[in-house]
Amino acid sequence: MGGGLRAFLPSALPAHETVYAMTVHKSQGSEFDSVTLVLPGVDLPVLTRELFYTGLTRAKGRLAVYADKEIFGRTLARRVKRNSGLAGRLYLGFKRTTQDLTPSGGKITTHNS
Repeated sequence: MGGGLRAFLPSALPAHETVYAMTVHKSQGSEFDSVTLVLPGVDLPVLTRELFYTGLTRAKGRLAVYADKEIFGRTLARRVKRNSGLAGRLYLGFKRTTQDLTPSGGKITTHNS
């Protein structure tokens, strides 16, 4: 009121769980009645659609997002890129295995039973 500080009894607050700040990663598996998601003022590669989705799904009721409009747009447009190389290694392993199992002609035949 009037822009100043006001004293109150903590017992006057409704039932709540105090959380000062929590990363989206740390919040996984948790749900809260109200969530405030604050994006940084600079664009970072970690700001992805998937990170935002994880943050917003922590809210059971109310979600407030504080973000620069441009950074928010880039966050929603950026997708996680998985560069583990696992798919390529699996493909090469499959290719080697099938080559080892094929007759010298290199053809694989299948029989339906």
